[in-house]
Amino acid sequence: GEAQPEDFIDHYQRAVSLNPDNPVALNNLARAQLIHGADTSSLNQSLQLLNRAVAQLTTVKTTSVETTSASSTASLIDGSTITASTDDAATLSRVYKNIGWINLYLGNAVIAEDALSTAIALDARNAEAYCLQLELAQQLPASPSANDLYTHAASCLIYAEQAPVLPSLVEAARNYLRTRPQDNLE
Repeated sequence: GEAQPEDFIDHYQRAVSLNPDNPVALNNLARAQLIHGADTSSLNQSLQLLNRAVAQLTTVKTTSVETTSASSTASLIDGSTITASTDDAATLSRVYKNIGWINLYLGNAVIAEDALSTAIALDARNAEAYCLQLELAQQLPASPSANDLYTHAASCLIYAEQAPVLPSLVEAARNYLRTRPQDNLE
């Protein structure tokens, strides 16, 4: 039959048990738990997995940057920077996107916004990060400009054509654009 979310969680748990320092396996397990509809305790456990992935990628980066000229540098909101090899930057972007996603659900808007901005700074084609920024921006008490919301929605849809994105996130971006046409921009 068709694979169920629990099956993915089991597979990723096995992958993490075989290689507990693999940032891709840590990220995929955390994402599977998030998509499965985890409770607050499970979401916090997923954040621990993602923090381990960040630690692995930022530890690896110091050696990989020395051996390769292909690297990506992201400036963070707090003024610090992250430098990682191009491959690590894409993985790190997905990890930060998931950190943002979990914090969005936990109600930690500031942490979610920082993590999603970091994800986009590391990989400007991270469609789900744009989709989640739109969702977050619509929940914030201080509304962002119509231009920012439109940019998040449009970027979500543009980059969703190049990478898999949860259908519910894409549909939310489409709905936003349908109800707020471009000529309403500030």
